[in-house]
Amino acid sequence: VDNPATGAPLANETHVTQLASAHTGATYPISMYFPPGYVPGSASHPILYAADSEFTFQILVDAVRVRGYNAIVVGVGNLGSDRRFVDYGGPGWTAYFRFLTLELMPFIETQYRVDRTRRIFAGYSLSGSFGGLAMFLEDAANRRFSGVIAVDGAFWRQTEEIYAFEQAAFNASPSLPVAVFLASAENRASITAFRQRIEARGY
Repeated sequence: VDNPATGAPLANETHVTQLASAHTGATYPISMYFPPGYVPGSASHPILYAADSEFTFQILVDAVRVRGYNAIVVGVGNLGSDRRFVDYGGPGWTAYFRFLTLELMPFIETQYRVDRTRRIFAGYSLSGSFGGLAMFLEDAANRRFSGVIAVDGAFWRQTEEIYAFEQAAFNASPSLPVAVFLASAENRASITAFRQRIEARGY
């Protein structure tokens, strides 16, 4: 909830809202966590945008709290298992990327103090591999994400399509100034293959 006196978010609190997307045609539940350091007059904050909020949001919030990171966490609900295959897989992933970058980011970043040079995307399984893909959907001259966290990314699914996006991105620019964290308890073979592919490029 917001501070009733000012309408501003309360530090160390979570705010929940809904956001309709013209690009995907869906309305998503949005959860926003503001760290203790989010106080009047504080500087802009790093921000984590997390897909699959049902799986990722509270884990990230807990990590931010325990480690004392001064980051905002924004979680996007997945609208159920069937919808995950639409938004995080092709061809729907391009519309979902436009939702994230052209609708969600402006919605958040025109209201709250966000450091736009320190945006991180986090995802799990299908949304984890989408995070890998998002690096290659970006405009190399105007990157939005400086980091990607992909946990158990499902790079085994639509691998050829993901690699085709990577090839096109590499052809356009060999520069990839993004910090990438790949974690695996499952899907290890495809995650390893993805890591080896981007390492071999020499980005």
